[in-house]
Amino acid sequence: MAIVIEAATLADRRRVYDWMTTPGIVERMMGPPDFPDSEVPSYEEFVESWVEHYWTHVSGELGRLFLIVSAGVKVGVIAHNDVVTTAVGDRASELDMWLRGPGHTGRGIGRAAIAALLPRLAQDAGVETAFLQPSARNTRAIRCYEKAGFSRVALGSEQAAAHFRTEPDYSDSVFLSQKLVESVGRDPQLPGAYQMGDV
Repeated sequence: MAIVIEAATLADRRRVYDWMTTPGIVERMMGPPDFPDSEVPSYEEFVESWVEHYWTHVSGELGRLFLIVSAGVKVGVIAHNDVVTTAVGDRASELDMWLRGPGHTGRGIGRAAIAALLPRLAQDAGVETAFLQPSARNTRAIRCYEKAGFSRVALGSEQAAAHFRTEPDYSDSVFLSQKLVESVGRDPQLPGAYQMGDV
């Protein structure tokens, strides 16, 4: 299965929001019954959070958002946030991902999309470490990320957030990370061979 990632544009913003709030997807990330502490955003709140640089791709240093395409069909979204410097001096970026609907989950699409994005992060922005922070309640996402080569960070949620210079998304955030390059100036150790879109 060839997965490509394509740069999302401002014209995709409403569609991407609709995917995030699709029944069968949204319940795995936010809102009742499992996430009463994480409200589903309104479209206006989504626009305020996912600001223009995610859609205009003005710099690899800033967050960017990509559409995941499988066999010509847009099936989800993968994004990275602004590049930060960790407590140990690594250049790092946090990933976010959601698929278009429950029919696209459990098919390896997420892992393939991650494998397409990580080399771009290393090459375009010199990112050395990628990380994510799903809720401990989202066991399916954690399994997916571990299969994609991420390992749990051996720190509590607050400590891990401080290390990655971010805020916890959940009270039970589980931080996972993957090293992309050993150090600045060395060749990236890139994951699997998946086709990348020309973005």
